[in-house]
Amino acid sequence: MRIAIVGAGLAGLTAAYELREVAAAEDSQVDVFEASDRIGGKLFTVPFNDGPVDLGAEAFLARREDAVEFFTELGLAESLVEPSGKSSLVYSGGELQNLPRGGVMGIPSTSAPIAHLVSEDTARKINAEADAAAINWTVGEDRSIGKLVRERYGDEVVDRVVSSLLGGVYSCLADDLGIRATVPQLAEALDALTEAGEKVTLSGA
Repeated sequence: MRIAIVGAGLAGLTAAYELREVAAAEDSQVDVFEASDRIGGKLFTVPFNDGPVDLGAEAFLARREDAVEFFTELGLAESLVEPSGKSSLVYSGGELQNLPRGGVMGIPSTSAPIAHLVSEDTARKINAEADAAAINWTVGEDRSIGKLVRERYGDEVVDRVVSSLLGGVYSCLADDLGIRATVPQLAEALDALTEAGEKVTLSGA
């Protein structure tokens, strides 16, 4: 039997890797087909003047032990590197700005961490969010993280901060991503507020 996998991106290559033992046991052959001139899909490295730069999803959290074990299994343990410790930057308002610290994926509880990236009107909206009407949240539900942050904090927070952070991991805008799938700790905090009978707000979560 021959198994065809269309696309040599991360999903296709992972599927081929997972099928290798099955294929060997059944005397089958796994073929991976790719239309472009390289493998890797959204994962690729581009040469720049100061050295190679990873584009697309370029990192993983070392606390994910399953990821560390998988890369070790692939023989890549010696190739893993840690960040330099330098602050990440975002291009906003015509210049490079420091990415905010604190919060969850750029979503702050007050305007202080992102005041340099948003207008005064947006900063006031963030600070007043706790006094706005409660979020109608059902335990276990999911919804667009971009939509929720836009409703509670405004477009600037999503467009200048949240999409910048999530886009580097998921290669799409925050509006196309679910809270529970991408920022589960935030979804769990919203669940906890609801279960406790407390007012559900983004800043509170």
